[in-house]
Amino acid sequence: MRGSGLVTQTYGYDDQGRRIGKTVGSTVTNWLYNGPDIVSQYGSTWKTPQAVFTHGPQLDDPLIRATSTTAQYYHQDGLGSVVALTNPDGSAAALARYDAWGSTVVRLLTIPLYGYTGREPDETGLIYYRARYYDPTIGRFTQRDPMGLAAGINGYAYVNNSPVNFADPLGLLPRGPELTLLADASQSYFNTTATDAGPWYSGLNLGTRAAGAARLLGGAAEAAAGAGLGLSTGWTGVGAVAGGLVFLHGADVASAGLSELLTGEPQSTFTSQGLQAAGASSSTAENLDMAVSIVGTLGAGTAATLARSGAAAGGALGAGTLPERAAQIHGALDPIAQAQRTTAVLRTTEGIDIIAGGGRDLTAAQRALLGPRELAAALPGAHAEITALEFAAKLGLTPQSMAVTRSICPACATAIRQSGGTLTSPTTVIFK
Repeated sequence: MRGSGLVTQTYGYDDQGRRIGKTVGSTVTNWLYNGPDIVSQYGSTWKTPQAVFTHGPQLDDPLIRATSTTAQYYHQDGLGSVVALTNPDGSAAALARYDAWGSTVVRLLTIPLYGYTGREPDETGLIYYRARYYDPTIGRFTQRDPMGLAAGINGYAYVNNSPVNFADPLGLLPRGPELTLLADASQSYFNTTATDAGPWYSGLNLGTRAAGAARLLGGAAEAAAGAGLGLSTGWTGVGAVAGGLVFLHGADVASAGLSELLTGEPQSTFTSQGLQAAGASSSTAENLDMAVSIVGTLGAGTAATLARSGAAAGGALGAGTLPERAAQIHGALDPIAQAQRTTAVLRTTEGIDIIAGGGRDLTAAQRALLGPRELAAALPGAHAEITALEFAAKLGLTPQSMAVTRSICPACATAIRQSGGTLTSPTTVIFK
């Protein structure tokens, strides 16, 4: 918007959050998608495409831009930034170079549609990263991370301040070049009508990847605690043995977390795998694995592993711990707000707890209490129960149990039952 309040640039989005239209001044541009990728570009009439795009197997991997008169080819660097557009004869149609944070430092003509890390730059100077927009001049996103604290305590930070090593194509979690995210093949289009098996991000297992990131950090913290214990005793006697064991177990947890982050698939630690090979059940092995962390450290590794064990063992710690956690987070509100608002904790089978507040969502004080395997959900104006369930569905997580701080209203109870839940008390729920 201009200072006068006159809107000069507007955007349109579909029900999956994809940006399907943009108006700059009097110029209207519309896009048709296949999964997360733009396949054709139209003007205001949607009659004949202005350009058709071909993409490679990875996310943000544009290859060809074809118009009615010619085809041109995109070229990307190691980070995925589009640095050149060439003609069929091999000559350069446009060139660009970017600094580490995405500001354009060299430009020869304009590369259409794609730029830094393969994303879409706007006339505003911002870059569209699906879930939110990024400002390369300050190296920060302009909105908080919808994933809460899963990627770090700074909700506006871009790729953990390491832009030469990572990209963030979804605007949710950093990923390195070794993490290949394939385009979703669940969608097809016919005459601009979409047939979809689910949201474009549903195949990426974002919840498991977020859990893996938290687990990686927790394991690293546990290993650091073990090293600290050993150093405090000069690596002699019991301190050396205990510190070494804690360090090795923390490294084991961190390794499993890294595997989850890269693959999107749940991964047991070698400790848990060894216990299961010795005859322990999966839940028993996970509980014993948790106990190692509890005995070894009271730091971040404990919090992350405790949360995972409670969910992976099918609620072995008991749904009774959820009301206590809900009350704990609810207690961060002022007394008046505590009497008027609701806080919900939704535990999922993937080991992630989703925390939600009713009406105005969680406050900053409540968010500050969240642990490494807890995600803050947001859905302004909705009840806490609905906010938590909607957030879980968005990430592809499976509800296991829920606790809230006030009695569940009839409307929320109906929604819970439709989601496969059963009320076990006025404030607790289990899911099949």
